[in-house]
Amino acid sequence: MTLGIVANITKPMVKEVIPRLVRWLGKRHTPFLLAEDIRQVVDPGIAPSGWVDVEELGRRSDVVIAFGGDGTFLAVARAVGQLGVPILGVNLGGLGFLADVRIEELYPCLEDVLAGQYDVIERMLLRATVTDTPERAFYALNDVVIDKGGSPRIIEICVHVDDVYFNTYVADGLIVATPTGSTAYSLAAGGPIVIPTMRVVVITPLCPHSLSARPVVIPPESVVRVAATTDDQPVNLTADGQIGCVLRSGQEVEIRAADYRVKWVATRRRRFYEVLRLKLHWGEELRPL
Repeated sequence: MTLGIVANITKPMVKEVIPRLVRWLGKRHTPFLLAEDIRQVVDPGIAPSGWVDVEELGRRSDVVIAFGGDGTFLAVARAVGQLGVPILGVNLGGLGFLADVRIEELYPCLEDVLAGQYDVIERMLLRATVTDTPERAFYALNDVVIDKGGSPRIIEICVHVDDVYFNTYVADGLIVATPTGSTAYSLAAGGPIVIPTMRVVVITPLCPHSLSARPVVIPPESVVRVAATTDDQPVNLTADGQIGCVLRSGQEVEIRAADYRVKWVATRRRRFYEVLRLKLHWGEELRPL
């Protein structure tokens, strides 16, 4: 098995974690590849099986390990997800629903991975295209967000589902999320928690100016068309909070399930329900004594 290693080099821990991991892999004679940008923060004497860009790393690895936070996992998923290589997320950041392996659990988890004692779970993505430029697509493992950006003024967002008029939201924006993204921005906006192995799409309005506007769960094969109308102010389209574009008033966006899924490494030491309970502090005494 060849491991590919990607890291968010802005995390201070990377300078310690990667050299230690390299020594550990060397003792086990496990081949590994390092993402090219890691050269900037580690001892140049480290000798992996190769220094490569992330896409090439995905093509040549059996498992990709992403060190960072959920943002790192999302970026890696977009870069290598279509290649079908499973991704293991190691949390060097904060909450970490995607990068759910804590650093103190790293080596027991790697022992499991090298022994083949792990599951591969497939998670759906969304594909968003601006209808008058369909050749450019934005892929999202978490969510596609259309919002008013830094403007203090609300926007009108007209939504069709499968060519049927659905609703016009007067709001700060709209989130269209995957089950994976249900514990991200959508959750903060009042959306439901969805088990990530399910295949559904969640539509969650952002600060709607109506008490009747509620999050809605629709089938995964649905096609959502969204157009935001404003008084000539630009509107932002953002995928996973990382990539996107600026829309003109009335410009339509089509959002549907992508034609591939991201493979995610689930170690047998922890399941989603446990991650959910730990991250959200369910079952704990939260009242002051």
